[in-house]
Amino acid sequence: MQIPEIKARLSILQLLAHYGLKTDKHHHIKCPFHDDDKPSCRIYPETGTYHCFGCGKTGDVIQFIQDYEKCSKHEAIQKAIELIGEPPATTSGIAMGIAATDCREAEDFAELSARQQESLPRSPKALEYLKERGLENLKEVGYNTGKQWPKLKQCLTFPLKDLNGNITSLYGRRISESNGYNAEYGKHYYSENRRGLYPNYPPPETEILIITEAIIDAASLQVAIGRQQLSLLRTAVLSAYGTNGLTAEHKAAIKELRHLQEIIFFFDGDQAGRNAVYTYSHELLK
Repeated sequence: MQIPEIKARLSILQLLAHYGLKTDKHHHIKCPFHDDDKPSCRIYPETGTYHCFGCGKTGDVIQFIQDYEKCSKHEAIQKAIELIGEPPATTSGIAMGIAATDCREAEDFAELSARQQESLPRSPKALEYLKERGLENLKEVGYNTGKQWPKLKQCLTFPLKDLNGNITSLYGRRISESNGYNAEYGKHYYSENRRGLYPNYPPPETEILIITEAIIDAASLQVAIGRQQLSLLRTAVLSAYGTNGLTAEHKAAIKELRHLQEIIFFFDGDQAGRNAVYTYSHELLK
């Protein structure tokens, strides 16, 4: 059983009930990880995560088990599987979709994304950048300082998702200078072995597909559409990963859209953007 499936089947509220904990009407509990005289730990049922504003503990159901029972991540995963009702995985071969011996070192992108989304409001720099781009109302965006996760540091982070909506990779856009120079400002980064699409796989009923050149363009377009309250039923937005970034995964997803009538390319108007639109238009027309 893979980690995203575990978290989809074991809600944070179910886990709290197992430990005899119950939230108040504001979704707070007294934090079990420090001496808490008032409920300072916020529970987020919609994302399956928690964050304590007193001691700073944060994470998902697996991290909660790890913190509560003071165990390793591998032991926490086994406990979560038991709570779901599945037989525990063996330590030989492959468990939860990752090598059992490497379980503690595997990247859990859903957990990373949740933590970085929670850290976003604490970064004035990230909030200012989003405001300047008109993206202050964008959902599912985080900020990674690099203190807890050294990759994509000082980047706004966006989740890439598979067909089932599981977060399988992260994209980062650098929003700070490096050593007084802005050579890295605005650069694009991806986590290793990039998989998944942004903002998600287009719904099967999609009739009009808008393909942007970059993830920040797709985010901007979604916010603009929402601001204008346009009726775009059966219209989906999908980001390419640059002018050379319409991957095999993109093409496979597009091929499954049986009701698709039109594709609109929303690329930059420079030579690279025009060349890419020409190439991909002819390729997808086939």
